[in-house]
Amino acid sequence: MSLLPRVEGPCERLIIGEDSGDPGIYKVVERLNCSLPIKVIPNPSRMGITRNIDRIYKEVETEWIFHCEDDWQFYRGGFIKESFEIMQDESISSVNLREVLDFVPGFWKFADTGKYFITNETVAGHYVGLHFNPGLRRMGDYRQIGPYSDIIPYSTEEDVSNAYFAAGKRMALLKQAAVKHIGNGRRVGDKNFANKIQRKIIRGVYTSVRNLGYKKYKNYRHFNLLS
Repeated sequence: MSLLPRVEGPCERLIIGEDSGDPGIYKVVERLNCSLPIKVIPNPSRMGITRNIDRIYKEVETEWIFHCEDDWQFYRGGFIKESFEIMQDESISSVNLREVLDFVPGFWKFADTGKYFITNETVAGHYVGLHFNPGLRRMGDYRQIGPYSDIIPYSTEEDVSNAYFAAGKRMALLKQAAVKHIGNGRRVGDKNFANKIQRKIIRGVYTSVRNLGYKKYKNYRHFNLLS
């Protein structure tokens, strides 16, 4: 796992959610040689990405989390500190770590400071507010907007992003990338094809999100790694 050697700051523990029901996850954990406490959350059956995230996030007790799936390769350090500095602007939901050229032209625009990019709503479409790519997150934002699976029935990444944007939040992007995607085609599929169809129908009538209280966080004392 290329992330672990590049973790910086007071990381409390590593939480691993396994949504495929594969018991082999425990052998993988043994090979990590990780000095952090590790909690594994295996699902007896596939729950889908938003329900799986909700289940993992229930275990988080820190104010910050670093969210990451297993199909990413990190090739430099320093990105957690850089992300934390950018997220002092509380309108930033997360900081993307990919190359700007991984996205369609115009997806990103310079922030007012010129030190990083932010999503351009005229091009980014449904992905202005948040993406499930690796990145630092505030649990306060999640408590305001989540649980993700309750936004609408069968909610997807797009629905979560729409909810974040409706709450006045958008993503940022580092000028210097730190990660590349290595898992094309590896996503766990839906067990029930009907769920896919129903999601498309419901997504079309998505209109609003709950407006809950938001607690501000001023420092990053501890965070969890989520995988």
